[in-house]
Amino acid sequence: MVGKGEKSSRKQDSALLAWNGKSSNKAGIPISSLQLDSVYLHGNAVDPASLPPEKRPPCKLIKGDNIAVMNHLLSTGWKEKIDLIYIDPPFWSGEDYYTNGEEALAYKDRWEGGIDSYLAMIFPRLQLMRDLLAETGSIFVHVDWHAGHYIKLLLDEIFGRGNLRNEIVWYYGGPSPVKTSFPRKHDVIYYYAKGKDFTFSPQYAPIKQYLRDRARTDPNGRLWVDQNVGKITARKFNELASEGRVFKTKTGRYRRKQFLDEMSGDMIDDVWAIPIINSQANERLGYPTQKPEALLQRVIACATKEGDIIADFFCGSGTSLIVAESMGRPWIGVDSSDVAISIARDRLTRGIEASFTLETT
Repeated sequence: MVGKGEKSSRKQDSALLAWNGKSSNKAGIPISSLQLDSVYLHGNAVDPASLPPEKRPPCKLIKGDNIAVMNHLLSTGWKEKIDLIYIDPPFWSGEDYYTNGEEALAYKDRWEGGIDSYLAMIFPRLQLMRDLLAETGSIFVHVDWHAGHYIKLLLDEIFGRGNLRNEIVWYYGGPSPVKTSFPRKHDVIYYYAKGKDFTFSPQYAPIKQYLRDRARTDPNGRLWVDQNVGKITARKFNELASEGRVFKTKTGRYRRKQFLDEMSGDMIDDVWAIPIINSQANERLGYPTQKPEALLQRVIACATKEGDIIADFFCGSGTSLIVAESMGRPWIGVDSSDVAISIARDRLTRGIEASFTLETT
């Protein structure tokens, strides 16, 4: 409450979330040193002692508590050096998650102190992520209905309400046995930029099939559809004609050739219909809550350019890392789960010719 004649320090267009034990002071957050465990070059393990620091690959897979790891990164020159952060943190679901159903415990998403303890976990971590993020960088926070509304308020507080770029709905569909409510078939990804200048590249869907169905083929094998010439100057018309881009119909009208390889499909909006990983898909690893590579490809493609640094501080099975590697982006992946790190490491060494170091706190 603000008394009569007093002024509130918060902006009138935002509200702050409060819980027992909340503190905005990041002092006391642990800092740990990292120890180089292994080096992997193009899928082969290399003796760490044989490589001087300047020859080690730029990508890092780190096993440890991400709050300690982030503090270490900040203390060793990584402040404002990361261009994109994607996280898929625990959802406050109250469940335990096992690989392949019941093989090995991947992680627990249970919080003895309820929502207070969950928020106390995520809040300082989001603050540290902001410190690591470049001024031109962005963060994508993947949540669901359990605590997404709380996370949104924290992100508004840390990154600024005006820096919300999108509330992305990932619609994954699929069957459901639920009969007492509408089946829950989507997650939410909050996309925030750190500042006004940020990287964003619009993404486009494939060209619609009906255009391909009515396309014709020119002598060079290129597909094209006919369109109105439109209101253009004689100079522009002659230019198009010289390039073989206009033709005359049987009725004597001029039409324009629009080549399909020069067209874009519809711009993708903030609802992403991407299926969950099929049970028979090659990318399926049996890791609980594993996200499809197509989802991370879209995140990385829209918010980075080749060479930008990507970090995932709840990297799980390493989907964001293997996609970043395939797209030419250096990466940092962190997880506290032995199971997650083992799966991510094996995936990186098996799936592509990744080069990275494995480090531990």
